Amino acid sequence: THPTDRTITLTLVTTEGAMVKKCGHAVFLTAPLGCAHIRGDNCEIVAYAPRSYDDKRKLETLGHELWHCYKGPNH
Repeated sequence: THPTDRTITLTLVTTEGAMVKKCGHAVFLTAPLGCAHIRGDNCEIVAYAPRSYDDKRKLETLGHELWHCYKGPNH
């Protein structure tokens, strides 16, 4: 399947515990800002919900994880 045919699911979390449960730990055992899990034709993005339309950090994270859905896990 070509990555552009992938279905995206967005899971928004509200706590660090929920983030770690869905994504694991990031560098230095800190909770990540988000993650993307690719499973076949599906990709689940896990991230914190933006507080407003100008919540730059959280919106950048959503875009970053969407990129992973199409380009894979590498940075």
